[in-house]
Amino acid sequence: MEDELERIRHKKMAEIMKRIEMQKKQEELKKTKEENTDQFLKIIMVPEAYKYYKEQIVPQRPHIANQIIEVIQYLFQAGILRSKLTREQLILIDRKLSGVGPSIRIKRPGKEYMDIATALKKED
Repeated sequence: MEDELERIRHKKMAEIMKRIEMQKKQEELKKTKEENTDQFLKIIMVPEAYKYYKEQIVPQRPHIANQIIEVIQYLFQAGILRSKLTREQLILIDRKLSGVGPSIRIKRPGKEYMDIATALKKED
């Protein structure tokens, strides 16, 4: 009876150790992938764009950050990206993926603020 309990304890302990080892491996893989991605972004972006990406996009919208990485990788692999990515280009990609349109607003004397598209349509 006691031998059987000891065998069960050893088996459980081995399972727990195996699970812990798997978690460590997964964490190491994730860390390595993040480091490789950061290196790639540092090479492909100007420093100002990289700083904007790390400080503005990643903490506030991590799901968009992942999509931006995929887009940049595609542009690079397809040969479309011929120079380093600027902050303005990064903002443009971010806005397109987020679905944010232009936000230019106009105020004319005696009138309310209106977006540029509405103002241009009224002039026609």
